[in-house]
Amino acid sequence: MNRSRTDHSSTRTTVLLSLLGLFVLALFTYQYLSIAQHDTFYVAHHFEHLVPKLKTLAYFFSGFLLALWLFLRSVREYSTKKFLAIIIAVTIGLAIVAIITHPTRSQDIYWSLLLGKGFSQYHLNPYQTIPEILGTDPWAYPVLTWKDIPMIYGPIWALIVSAATWLASSLGTALVFMKLLGVAILAISGKLLWDCMGVMGFTDLKKCTLLTLFLWNPFVIQITVVDVHNDSLLMLCFLASYLFLLKKNYFASIVALLAGGFVKYIPWLFILIPLYYLIKDRDKIRKYYHLGASALTGILLLIFLYAPFGGFSLKSFAGLIFQTKNIGLPTEYLPGTKLILDLFNITFGQLNWFGIILAIATMVFCLKNNKPLLAYFLPLLAIFFFASPWFQSWYGLWVLPMMILAWPFLAIVIFSIFLLFTPELVSPSVMSIYLPAYVFYAWAIAKVYALANKNS
Repeated sequence: MNRSRTDHSSTRTTVLLSLLGLFVLALFTYQYLSIAQHDTFYVAHHFEHLVPKLKTLAYFFSGFLLALWLFLRSVREYSTKKFLAIIIAVTIGLAIVAIITHPTRSQDIYWSLLLGKGFSQYHLNPYQTIPEILGTDPWAYPVLTWKDIPMIYGPIWALIVSAATWLASSLGTALVFMKLLGVAILAISGKLLWDCMGVMGFTDLKKCTLLTLFLWNPFVIQITVVDVHNDSLLMLCFLASYLFLLKKNYFASIVALLAGGFVKYIPWLFILIPLYYLIKDRDKIRKYYHLGASALTGILLLIFLYAPFGGFSLKSFAGLIFQTKNIGLPTEYLPGTKLILDLFNITFGQLNWFGIILAIATMVFCLKNNKPLLAYFLPLLAIFFFASPWFQSWYGLWVLPMMILAWPFLAIVIFSIFLLFTPELVSPSVMSIYLPAYVFYAWAIAKVYALANKNS
């Protein structure tokens, strides 16, 4: 009798999990067939008549995430092999559909590829070239904004997009190369997440449920593969750094963050985390070896990665400096940022410095209370909420995997739904978005203080 019940429960779980996987796959297929532009590289979000479809899709994605949460919380026992087989099969299907779907929410990859082509084929330094100079190139037409800003990202990203444009004979081929990279990053990140959960002692069932939440998350698939944002590389680097930290390989943890910083510079701030634990290490030989090796590696990376672009200099940061001082829009603010700007009447440049100070203070607070996992993402949430005049949903990739490891399933679902809408489809200035943002961040702060008080 018990065996019969177990078999019935297993069959039910298999059917429901498979149906949920097919449902999210159908949603991405709908985006490919009805929203994405196949005869052009223009981004669907730039067409007013397609925006309602994108919003409707986001509502369905949200419904899927809620259904996934309700289902997974009810699973009490299930074969790990079957679970992983279904997860992988559906993820492969999602990857295939995402690869053939032109970006629907962001033009950033076209902007990067155009500057990469300028470097690989016209020998123009992307850090000193604005896309407008390449306006007559056949790859230029999908780039509708940011035409006056040179490369704002680090040399690893500049080299990656330049390599793709050097290998490709067309924009479509270059885009596929970048999407394949996105799939590889997604797969490696999934493996790193699985390994982190193993070191943290999660059960196989919990590991499978959280891996499903990550790999089937519509926000993750959209940003990593459909729109091909380089933030996926930061996701990978943060995960690798935390995994190495768990294994007390502080040198590798620091190098992972160094590499992430050469894509977007923010991970360099988080070198403080492995550095903190390295300095506390009682093994003096390991301490000094890791410190010396980390410093040498950072210097060598700085020299060799910037060498193709004329060497490391302030000229390489012209685009970034312009962006941090001048780029901001009230429709992109989260509530905390609006509050700070209204109260203190500061410039965007000053706001960014405030964000760095706030992030360091949050990080120190987490480390003093021996919460390294929280130290990897709470400082970023602080920046997003209180110090980001140009918040974009893809920044969520920096924190989502860590949040999956630390916080309840429902919190991740709510955060993912928030990111699916904000700010391209629904401005944070809309009250319906303000309230969930306030509630979510208040809950995050309360949880940190509760943990700190518990420890004390």
